[in-house]
Amino acid sequence: MLYAGYYPVVSPSTAHLSMSILFMVMVIAGGSSVFLGPAVGAIVLTVLRAAVSAETPRWPTVMGVILIAVVLFAREGITGTVRDWLRPRRRSAEAAPPAQLATTTS
Repeated sequence: MLYAGYYPVVSPSTAHLSMSILFMVMVIAGGSSVFLGPAVGAIVLTVLRAAVSAETPRWPTVMGVILIAVVLFAREGITGTVRDWLRPRRRSAEAAPPAQLATTTS
């Protein structure tokens, strides 16, 4: 829908199944539980696609392996996993007692 507003003519090839699958992979990789997750997934996969396709014509295979790795190891996507990594550190920092200063009596 956004693509149609940007370009004056939208051909059926832009709505092909492979483009729809690519958009879904971007959402899954970025994480749908965080507002910016799909945008992060789109950025990461676009950069990765450009880098991998410059090296090998088998970039769809590499994208498939990345999707499988995200589904197995980062179930909430990239942003959800990063959020979960940061969350315990905040709690442990808040729960830690303040350092007591050694006082000397005179």
